[in-house]
Formats: sequence, structure tokens, C-alpha cells
Amino acid sequence: MQFQLDELKGICERFICNNIAEYSVLDVLILGDKHHSKILKDTSLIHISENSHEVLQSPDWKMFSTQNVDLLREVCEMFAFKTHDGRQN
Repeated sequence: MQFQLDELKGICERFICNNIAEYSVLDVLILGDKHHSKILKDTSLIHISENSHEVLQSPDWKMFSTQNVDLLREVCEMFAFKTHDGRQN
């Protein structure tokens, strides 16, 4: 039974990652953090990095940044460690 749940979780994670958008990326990051899903968190952080202008100007950003301080720190760390060519150190 556990294998089937893990398989279902993997299917759901892949679906969510393949359908992530600027309007949902912060919710996916929160979901990934809440359910300890590395793939959801990593995909969200990459998407935020690649679409930072849109995400950081979204109406949800201000609420996210005040209600999710630990995740905000992770987003800031991601930006701080980016190199000039857009890749992570």
C-alpha cells in the first residue's frame, strides 16, 4: 500500500511541476514545504528565479513574504547565490 501512495505522490508532483505558472508558483512552494517535497520546492524556486519580475510583482508576493518568512529566506538565498549567467553556485 505504501508503494502505491508513494507512486501516486510522484505522479501528482510531476503533474504539478509540469503545470506550474506565475500565479501558482508561491502556492506550490508552500505545498512543497508543507509536505516535504524536494521536487516541488526545487521546481518552484527555479520557476521563481526564471520569472522573478512577474512573481515578485504579483499581488500574492506581499502576502507570501509576510506569512512565510522561512520560505522567503530560501528565495532570498537563492537570489544571493546566483551567478551573473543565471546558474546556481
